[in-house]
Amino acid sequence: MFLYLENVQDKVKEIKSKMKAEQIIYLPIWNSMPFPLKQIVKQKSCRDNSLDEFLKKGSKEIVLKKERYQPNMPAVIVYTSGTTGEPKGVLHTNDSLNAMAFQYKLADMGLTTNSRVLNAIPPFLGFGITVGIHTQLVLGLEGILQIDPNADAVAKAMMKKKPEHMIIGPAFISAIMKSCKCNMRW
Repeated sequence: MFLYLENVQDKVKEIKSKMKAEQIIYLPIWNSMPFPLKQIVKQKSCRDNSLDEFLKKGSKEIVLKKERYQPNMPAVIVYTSGTTGEPKGVLHTNDSLNAMAFQYKLADMGLTTNSRVLNAIPPFLGFGITVGIHTQLVLGLEGILQIDPNADAVAKAMMKKKPEHMIIGPAFISAIMKSCKCNMRW
């Protein structure tokens, strides 16, 4: 499987043609936040699915074939913000994603199996996919993906889910605190 999050599919066509992925999940972000998950990208050698279609397939029992480990296999492509001009594609490999996850495990930050983690950083950003999604899966955490970046929505999710940890930008915390008018102790 190959997951990429991008606003222009043409930028990754060449990479896709070289991949041996059986399935590609394409999460387009061009319309607005929260980003729509509607576009299905067609590629002759792979089956591409929208996130909704992919999640429906997850409810079926699947027999996974074992793959031999190969160092630095492409895992995900994210794009920079483009502050120096054009956004640039950044390829994360299996090893780079796992290195990040295990650094968090070794950091002894209280991330224990089944800890609830609210992630309010979009997954199309490098930190959002590496720490906000992959690290949670590797460490067996209960990931709460808050796609709507609105401070009120994040505060509401915090009060409902009562996470033990949060992944969020520091500038956004004050807006959430103003939005959350109740006791945040749990």
